Amino acid sequence: MGSRVLTLSDDGGERTLAREEAEVIRYPQGLELASCGVSLSALRHFPQHARQADIVHYHFPIRDDAKLSGL
Repeated sequence: MGSRVLTLSDDGGERTLAREEAEVIRYPQGLELASCGVSLSALRHFPQHARQADIVHYHFPIRDDAKLSGL
């Protein structure tokens, strides 16, 4: 199998999309803390996905004030 991308969505439940670039697995975003989306269902399934991965890459938003200060 090729690449797999896990992402959060605020427009519904779990869904898997077959794309040419990767399999995209969307989990519902339950809440947002400090500009970071949180999904209980994604957290519940994360260990299963991580066991199948060679590399796990996280993306976290950077606050505007942190960008301005060079952080």
